[in-house]
Amino acid sequence: MALKLHLKRRILTEHFTIGTLFANGDFVCHSLEPSIYAVSHPAIQEGVYGVRMYPSSKFKGVRPILTGVKGRSGILIHEGNLPSHTQGCILVGIWNGRGMVEKSRDKLAVVQSMIEHAISRDEEVKIVVSR
Repeated sequence: MALKLHLKRRILTEHFTIGTLFANGDFVCHSLEPSIYAVSHPAIQEGVYGVRMYPSSKFKGVRPILTGVKGRSGILIHEGNLPSHTQGCILVGIWNGRGMVEKSRDKLAVVQSMIEHAISRDEEVKIVVSR
């Protein structure tokens, strides 16, 4: 069985994008991305992407990375709280009702564990990004 993540974007503003992340149909957490309207480092296009683990020197450990993002590279799923922390990546956490997420490290640990478990079983990991 493959792990299918679905990032459903819910709130799109000129400053940030809030979404909901599901794994095989079950709610996992919220997400925070840059605005889809941003000139520098906008949110990625909607689509289906591969996910693998990537050794990140910036975060001093492995993080999930999206593969197959047209015209972009280095799109990680990582910890952070504010839109300024995204730099084009996907932050995970619990949306606080404003333009940020909380408990990011805790939710990243959950997401990363699911991905690592699937990869250890030679399962394909995909993420669908949509509205």
